[in-house]
Amino acid sequence: MKRFLLVPIAVLALAIPAVVSAAGLTFGYNTGSFDFTDASIDTGYIGFTMNGDQLVVQVSSAGSVSAIPAISLVVFGPTTNALGEDVYPTLGQLQNVTLLGANGNQGFDVVHTTASVRTVAADYVDALTSLGFKVSQLSTGSNNVLSYDFTMNGSAVHAVFHQDGSSVTAHLAIAPSPAA
Repeated sequence: MKRFLLVPIAVLALAIPAVVSAAGLTFGYNTGSFDFTDASIDTGYIGFTMNGDQLVVQVSSAGSVSAIPAISLVVFGPTTNALGEDVYPTLGQLQNVTLLGANGNQGFDVVHTTASVRTVAADYVDALTSLGFKVSQLSTGSNNVLSYDFTMNGSAVHAVFHQDGSSVTAHLAIAPSPAA
C-alpha cells in the first residue's frame, strides 16, 4: 500500500485505462515451478509465453526463466483450515505481487529489487516483442517512470515501470486497443 501512495499522479493517469478489457487477450499464470511450501523463499523469477489469446506469466522459485530481473517476494507459511489441513498461499497472496481482475486475468504488479527502471523496462520490452507484440513508449515526464503500450492482433497490454529507491515496480494490465 505504501508504494502505491508514492506513485506520481502521472502514473495513475496512465494506469486508469488499463482496467478496461481488450477483446480476447487475458493474462494466465504457470506457477508449476514455484514452491509455495517454502516460506524461506524471498526471490522469484518471471518470463512470458503466449497460449492463444492468453499472455502466460511463467513464475518460478527454482531459478531464472528469462532475462527479466528477479522479483522480491515474501512467501507466508501455511495456515490451517477448519479440517486441520495445511493451506499454502497462492501467487496473489505473496507479498510484492498483486494480481488484477479475477485470478489475475487482467494483469499484475511485481517488485524487482536492486534494479534500474531502464533495465527492467528494456527486459520486458525484449520479452514481449519476442512474442510478437509491437511496442510504443509513452511520455511520462519523469525519469523514474517509464510507460509502454504493447499491441498484437487488436489487443493491448499497458505497462508502467516505477523506480522507488533501488526497487522497480512493474505494472502490466490489459489496456483498451489503440485507435486505428
